[in-house]
Amino acid sequence: MVLPKVADGIATGNVVRNDQRPERVGRELLQDFKKDKSKDETWRGQVYADKQGEYKKAGISLSDAGLMEINVKVGFMRRTIQWTSVEEIPSVTN
Repeated sequence: MVLPKVADGIATGNVVRNDQRPERVGRELLQDFKKDKSKDETWRGQVYADKQGEYKKAGISLSDAGLMEINVKVGFMRRTIQWTSVEEIPSVTN
């Protein structure tokens, strides 16, 4: 789970929970996102690519209430990840 924060028009997001990889908690996953003035509900910035160990350019779209799509392009490969907003962090299940 990522907790996004916006200050002075720049959004970031830190991992607040990862049951499978708890060592990632606290890591800044979203960095330097700014609203794209040419597109509604689209932000541009960088997302941390764990396998490469570096930040990659990305776009975030907020198309539906509670749905965030992150689009990342590396070389000729593109990946889209969808995240759904939750009201509160669910309890851990084993």
